[in-house]
Amino acid sequence: MQLNRYKIEFTAKENGELAGFLGNVIRGSLGQALFDIDKNIYDIFYNKNFKIPKTIDKIVKQNPPSPFAINVMPTKREINKGEKIQFILTVFGKYNQHIQQFIPVFEKMATDKINNISFEFTGMQKIPNPVNANTSYRLTDFENLSLDHETFTLHFERPVMLESNKKLITDFSFKKIFPYIDQRLFVLDQIYGNATYKPVDKIPEILINKIQLKKFITLRTPANAKPQTKMAWTGQIQYHTKQEIQQIIPTLLFGQYIQIGSGTSFGFGKYTIK
Repeated sequence: MQLNRYKIEFTAKENGELAGFLGNVIRGSLGQALFDIDKNIYDIFYNKNFKIPKTIDKIVKQNPPSPFAINVMPTKREINKGEKIQFILTVFGKYNQHIQQFIPVFEKMATDKINNISFEFTGMQKIPNPVNANTSYRLTDFENLSLDHETFTLHFERPVMLESNKKLITDFSFKKIFPYIDQRLFVLDQIYGNATYKPVDKIPEILINKIQLKKFITLRTPANAKPQTKMAWTGQIQYHTKQEIQQIIPTLLFGQYIQIGSGTSFGFGKYTIK
């Protein structure tokens, strides 16, 4: 599966206060502007009338992942005139062909205000693949990479919602965490890729060294719906490898760009490997 990443930038035209869960605001603003500019593209990006492949219908349960993920760059709650907000928009598969049609959408987001603050759209920049400097990212780009140490850290840069039976998980063993990355890549590839990714059949033995996590609680207010309290984890988990793990390294590294868990299109689920 191929993906492309873009850094989107807006500059404030006035002072204001940003929402604590800014990814939710940006996704809502993006959706409204896209709906107003091009209803057909809106239907494509927001999975309207989408047919789910039979290979994953039991996994996604009529709720397929969006063809994009938002990653909001760190920003202050208080923003002054002239200051910028930035987010990374990751677009999956062939949906990247529509990216140029988003320029007027970003301009409308700024005109219509974001979080009731007037902005100017000031840039969209491609983010090159750090492995080979290409403009696209593919799983195969990471196949020849390896970890330098037996110990590595999974750092949740953004809150991560990993749920089991609709409850936030409390088991952080690698055999519990890795399937969330593995399954998300499989599902995305079935929908937006060429359906060639095969889930890992045997997860190597990797032990927990240290857990430094805390709960993140935020209030999300969907359009025409009651406010929802969302809980997630932030922080990091340090693991120690007990056997060869080369077979899962491409998935681990590529997963940094697809994000994991629920709410990825709202800005949740960004992690890095340290």
